[in-house]
Parts: sequence; structure tokens; C-alpha cells
Amino acid sequence: MHTSMIIREKTNWLWAIIGVCALGVYMTACDNGEFPGNENKTADTELRFAASISDSPFIRATHGAAVLTGDAFPNGTHTFGMFITDESGDPLDTGSDNNMKSILTRAADQNDVWGHTDKDDADLSLKVNLGDKVNITGYYPWTSGATATKVPFDLTGDMSTGEDLLYLSSPSGEQQVTDAPVALIFSHAYSWVTVKLSKLSSDNNVGVRSVTLNNSGNQATGKIGIMNRGFINPGTGDVASGVLGPLTVTCDPLIDIPFEGPGGTPSEFNFLVPAFMNKDIKDSDLVIQVTTEDAQGVPQVLSFPLAKVHLNTVSDRYGFQKGMHNTYNIVYNNS
Repeated sequence: MHTSMIIREKTNWLWAIIGVCALGVYMTACDNGEFPGNENKTADTELRFAASISDSPFIRATHGAAVLTGDAFPNGTHTFGMFITDESGDPLDTGSDNNMKSILTRAADQNDVWGHTDKDDADLSLKVNLGDKVNITGYYPWTSGATATKVPFDLTGDMSTGEDLLYLSSPSGEQQVTDAPVALIFSHAYSWVTVKLSKLSSDNNVGVRSVTLNNSGNQATGKIGIMNRGFINPGTGDVASGVLGPLTVTCDPLIDIPFEGPGGTPSEFNFLVPAFMNKDIKDSDLVIQVTTEDAQGVPQVLSFPLAKVHLNTVSDRYGFQKGMHNTYNIVYNNS
């Protein structure tokens, strides 16, 4: 069967408020100036936080990954992984420097409530003096086995079971404690990729069993590309190490992709992609694979290679960049 591919790239900062190719960078910095009146420190002040997300809202329908959108954490309970020390590197309380849990409970029309435990759920007290400095490394959501330099990720199963991963982008250094909450700004460590599928003709059904982002095997280094498990640095959001492998959205039952004609809405498949940017990436190193299935259950895998112009670009480096949303439109020629 002859197939054709039409790719219309839309690359924008993750979760942009409008779906156009406009880029905006919004960064929030905490006030690190000298705290006035240090000569009158108040001892044993409980460290307080205010958490938010650096991205803007985006509304969508989805098959695949659930992506945390918006610039605020929704109502509910959220557990952050944290590593908190004083300026000399000592924990504020035993265990605060070793993958502690900071638990935010948020409800409509109520003040945020925070609780803190060590990694084994024993209560912690984060006492400081006003004017003191603290070091904070954090990520979301909390996961067992994380360290201050490595948070494990595993996206080897169906993409619908994958969890979005945010890292603490601000503050990124020593933070002076004032009588105001410390503003914790989290950013997305992954790139968000959406594949939209439709068919060219309404003459027959096209059943899709799965959609996959994969490496073609042509990479020059054999180490750069799409990874499905490994570790991410919570201080930078960058991949610290990982294993190359496919990312898959499985359709059970089959999805009959819609006609692209007037009034048709393409099926969407969403992926969380551990970010990478490298000058060694070449045309066709990365592919979108669509597995279809006929009435007799016979599968067919269609591969659509991605040219470098369809990837994120920074100087001479190409790939999937953290904090970006790429959309690829594929029209299946079933005529």
C-alpha cells in the first residue's frame, strides 16, 4: 500500500496559551538580596514554601501520556522530592538532605498546607533563622531512589503509565530566608511530543494498534537519541544517563483514525520524551512508527523519518528540547 506523510511542525514552549508558533520564555527569580535587620534575627522560624509551574495553560484531548499543564498545581495532594541543607551543607533536620518529602495539600478557597517527612515518612521540622541561607534541590513527583543529582525515570511501558517529571528551576542557588515563603518554581524536564493521525480518504477504516517514537539505528555515536529509562539531574532537568529505546502509545481496542476532511478531528497521541540536543543527530535518525492492523489482525508498521528541520534546534544541535511542545501531523494515504 502506498503511504504518504505530511508533517506540519508546530514547535512552541510547552503548554502555550495559544496553539501558534509563538515562543515565550517566562522566568521567575527569587529575591536573593540582603535581608534587612539581620541584627534582629527571629530564631527557629519554620521554612515556608509557595510552589508553582513555569508554564502557561493548554487544553487538549489525549491518548497516551498525562501531562501536568498550567502554571499552578491543581487542587489535591502533591508530594515533592527535596534535598534541603543550610549554607554549610548540613541538613536542617536529619534526613532533609536525603530525598525528603514535602507534601502540599491544596484546596479551593483555602490556604496551602505543607508537611515534611524524611524518605521513610518520619516527620521533619525545617527550622531556620531569618536571614540565614539555605540550599534547595527539588523535583516532582517524589520517587524512591532519587538523589540530589539523579532522579530515575522508566518509560518502557505504555506511555499512558508514564509520569510527567518537573525539576526545581528556581531558586537555583543559595536562598536567603525572609518572612515570606520561598517561591519554588518547577519546570518540565521532558519534551512533549504530539502525533496527530488522520486518513486521506473516507473509503475504508484504518485501525491503529500503536504509535511509537523510536531511533532508526543510524546514530553516529550510538548514545544520543530517544531514551526510555535512565536518570535525570533534578538541578538542571538534563538527562544524566540513559538507555536508548522506543516510547510507545498502545491502542486497545484499536483506534479507527478519522478522515482529515472538513469537520474531521485527528486522533492525538502524546509522548513524554527525555530531552536531548546534539550536533551528531542527522536526518532520519529519529522516526515515528505507526502500527496498523487489518480486519484479519495482520499488522503493518509504517515508518516516517524525521528530518532535522522537524526537530528543535539550538545553534548546531538538534533533538527534542526540554520545555518544548512539538506537534507532527501525519495523513495516512488509504486511497
